[in-house]
Amino acid sequence: MLNINLKEIKKLDPKEFIKLDDNGETLLHYLTYHEYYDKKICLYIISQLSIEELNTVNSSDMTPLCLAIDNYNDEICELLIPKMNLKGLVRHDNTIGRRPSRQAEKNNLWEVREWIDNRIIELEETIYEEIENAYFIYSKYPYETKGFVLIDSKEKNQAEGIKLLKETFDKIDNTYESPLHMALKKDGCNSLYEFIIENMDIKDINNTGKLDYTVLHLCALHNKNYIADILIPKIKDNINYQSKSNGETALHLAVEKNNVELCKLLINNMSSEAINSLNYSDQMALDIIKENYKNNVTLLNMLETKIRAQKCITN
Repeated sequence: MLNINLKEIKKLDPKEFIKLDDNGETLLHYLTYHEYYDKKICLYIISQLSIEELNTVNSSDMTPLCLAIDNYNDEICELLIPKMNLKGLVRHDNTIGRRPSRQAEKNNLWEVREWIDNRIIELEETIYEEIENAYFIYSKYPYETKGFVLIDSKEKNQAEGIKLLKETFDKIDNTYESPLHMALKKDGCNSLYEFIIENMDIKDINNTGKLDYTVLHLCALHNKNYIADILIPKIKDNINYQSKSNGETALHLAVEKNNVELCKLLINNMSSEAINSLNYSDQMALDIIKENYKNNVTLLNMLETKIRAQKCITN
């Protein structure tokens, strides 16, 4: 196949490009580690494949992008990354257990890592804009004019908005951030967040995103107290979740933000083990208060009182 020129390649049915060989690989997989290949042929093949086809995995569960990174082929990475969707850029390669950006970092392909990060930011912004548009349609004025008659179109608008919102869910890998994660990092209105929550499955709400943070972590990080209050009854045991990245609970972050209202909400709902848990700096939430906010008597007394009460119950 590598001896064929571009003119002959263009005569082939694009379906040939995704056929698996005896090693369970497509032609694009093969090109990523072959020393001699025509860049124009590679670019043409990429242009003929759908996003889903670009994410085809070989018998080792590696996409062409993962394989190109693994073989230090930054030239093919540069061709692939602008064509990739979010799922392809954030999926874990099951062979080495890393996302493409982490593998690029490990291989010292810093430029490739930057391309991936920039593409992810671009795609996240696009998805958030689509979420906002879905909410706008869902909540827009429920009347439309047909001739000289006003027709109530509330149900139609809401159905269309929900349909568009759920289409954005399909663009996000279920091991990555949820639409709610993305929205909470923005300065959106509460009704937008409620719209997302109402139309999400509980398993997606409980997803963890960057830094292994839950949506409750992000509420603490961005002072979204109202949304945290809505989420807590839904996420149940996940309220106690400690990030595997830094060992922090939502309470650690709320304390770091000096957010008394959210700290009170969390303390009243978290387990004693979670309240007393240590982050990877060996700090409990109480330690952070004493170190940084000892003048915040309200917060200090609140947490100390809760801890004393828990000790009395234990004893």
